[in-house]
Amino acid sequence: MRDWDEFELLQKYLDGVLPANEGAALEVRLKSEPALAAEIVRMSRDEAICRDWAVANAATTPSESNTIQPTKPVTRRRFSLAWIVAASVVTLFALFVAQLDRASRSVSAPRALAFLEDIHGIVEVFSPNGQVRAAEPGQPLFAGQEVRTGEEGSSTVLRWQDETKLQLAAETHVKLPTEIANTNAKNRQPQVFVSEGVVSADVATDRSLIILSDHAELRNARGRISFVSLQDETFVETDSGFARLMRKSDGTMIDVHPGYFAVANKDRAPFRPNKAPQRQNKPRHSMMENTGPVTGLMFDPEGASLTGAAGDAVKRWDLSSGKLVWTLRPQKKKQIRNFTSSQDGKMLAVAVDERAVRVFDAATGEDLVTYRSNKRVTATALSSDSRILAVAWHAPRETTEIHLYDTTLGIERLLVTGQNSPIQSLAFGSSGDMLVTANADRTVKIWDVRVLTMVRALPKHSHDIRSLAISPDERFIAIGDRVGHIRIVETATGSERALLTGHLRDVVSMSFSPDGLRLASGSLDGTARIWHVSDRRELAAFKGHKNAVNAVAFSQDGRTLATGGADRAVMLWDVLTRERK
Repeated sequence: MRDWDEFELLQKYLDGVLPANEGAALEVRLKSEPALAAEIVRMSRDEAICRDWAVANAATTPSESNTIQPTKPVTRRRFSLAWIVAASVVTLFALFVAQLDRASRSVSAPRALAFLEDIHGIVEVFSPNGQVRAAEPGQPLFAGQEVRTGEEGSSTVLRWQDETKLQLAAETHVKLPTEIANTNAKNRQPQVFVSEGVVSADVATDRSLIILSDHAELRNARGRISFVSLQDETFVETDSGFARLMRKSDGTMIDVHPGYFAVANKDRAPFRPNKAPQRQNKPRHSMMENTGPVTGLMFDPEGASLTGAAGDAVKRWDLSSGKLVWTLRPQKKKQIRNFTSSQDGKMLAVAVDERAVRVFDAATGEDLVTYRSNKRVTATALSSDSRILAVAWHAPRETTEIHLYDTTLGIERLLVTGQNSPIQSLAFGSSGDMLVTANADRTVKIWDVRVLTMVRALPKHSHDIRSLAISPDERFIAIGDRVGHIRIVETATGSERALLTGHLRDVVSMSFSPDGLRLASGSLDGTARIWHVSDRRELAAFKGHKNAVNAVAFSQDGRTLATGGADRAVMLWDVLTRERK
C-alpha cells in the first residue's frame, strides 16, 4: 500500500478496534475496490503465517521457568474467514476481468504497417474516419490511412518494419491498404497506393515492395526505384535491383531492369522498357545546410567559390578547401523568399520581408542598399553587369509594376505591365537591355528596358510558368512549366524551337551553360537534367537530391553543375564526363 492512512485503516479493521460505522464503510469499499480487497487478504495471510510460526516456535523452545505465566486475553478479530474468502474471490475475479480487457485490447488494436521519418514542410495524415492531423516523426501508420505532403519543400519517409523505405516528394498522396494475405507473417510484402506524386523506393535485395497507382502495379520491387503517379500515366525507373510492372488496362507485364524506365498510361501506347539517359546518383561533392532549403546558387567568375541561399542565411564556400568564406543573415530566423545574382558575380539580392529587397556585395557579404514598397515582391532579377535590379511588386486589384533600380546611380524607373496578375519570374538578357517576364496568366513578354516598352508578347502558354532562362547570345528563351515541360522559344520571332520532355513535375530552376549549347534544369521531381538545346535531347540526369531541386548553376568553364535542393543539400556534379557520346 502506498497510502499509510489506508494501511492503518486496514490494520485496525483486522485488529477489531475500528469503530462500527467506519468498519461498515470499509466493507462497502472492499466490495467495489479489488485492489483494496487484495491488500487486506495479503495482510491477513501474513499475520496468519506469523502467528503459526510463533506457536510452532514456542512449542520447540524450552521454558525458562516451570511456572506458567499468565497471558493477556487476546481480542477476537471481527474479520472472519468467510470474509477473507469472499474478498479473495472478488480479487481474483477483478484480476481475471483485467486480463480479459488487456487481451481484447491487444487483439482489437490495429498493427502499425509503417512509420514516418524525416518530416519536412507540410505533411499530413488522413484517417479513414476523416480525421486530419499534422505528421510527427516516428508516427505509426495503419491500414487505410493516407499521407499527403504539401507544396515545394515538403517531404517525408515511410519506413516499414523490414527497413523498406519510401521517400515522398512534394505534392504527393499515398495510401496504406491492408497487407497482402500470407501464411507467413514475416514474408508479407509492404504495399502502398500512390494516387499522385513522386516516390523513391529503397528496398533490400532480399525483400520486395508493392506499389500501385491508377494505371499500373509494381510488384516484386527490389533495390532503388523511382515511381511517379500522374493523372494520365505512371512512370517507373529502376536505378538498381529489379521491378516487374503490370499495366492495368490490359494486364500486360514487363520487367524493368537497372538503367531502364517504362510508362503505363490509359490509352495503351507501346508498353515496353526504354533505355534511360545517363544517370548519376553520387555527386563529386556534397554539403548539407542546416539553415533550411536551398533557394539559389551562383559561381564567382573565376570558379573559385560558390554562393548559395539556404533557409535564413546566404553563405559563400571556397571550392578548393570546402570551407566557409562568410555567412550573412538578412533577417534572422526568417526564410529567404527570393534570391537572384548577377553573372559578373559582384552582387546578389534577397527578399526576406515580402515588402523589401536587400542588395549585398557578393564578394564580401556587405549590405549595400535596401528597396522597399507597400506592395508585395513576387520576383527579382539582376542584370549581368550588376547595374540594374528589377523587382516585380504586386498588390490585389492593382496593376502589377516592375521597378528598375540603378544600383550605381541610385535612379529608379517604372515599367508598367498593364496586368493585374502577379509576375512569377524575371530574367535579364546578357546585354542588360532585354528583360523577359512570366505572368500568372501564363503569358511571357519581352521588354526593352532602355525605353521601357514591350517588344513582343509570346503565345499564351498552356500551363502555369514556373521558371525562365535566356541563352547567353539572347537568341533563345527557355520556359519551364508546371507539368515538367521546357519550351525553347526564339527571341526574334516568338516561335517554338524545341519541346524538352523528361521532367515529371514543375521545372522551378534553369540555367544555360556559358557556351549556350546546353541547358540545366531543376524540378520538383527531385532531379536535375542537362539538355542539348539544338539536338533537343536529354544528355544526363542527376538524382542525388531527396526532394525538389530548387536551384541550378553552371560554373564559368561549363564543367561543373551546382544543384541546391529542398532537402538542404548543395551538390557539385561533373558535367562533361556524364554526357552521352
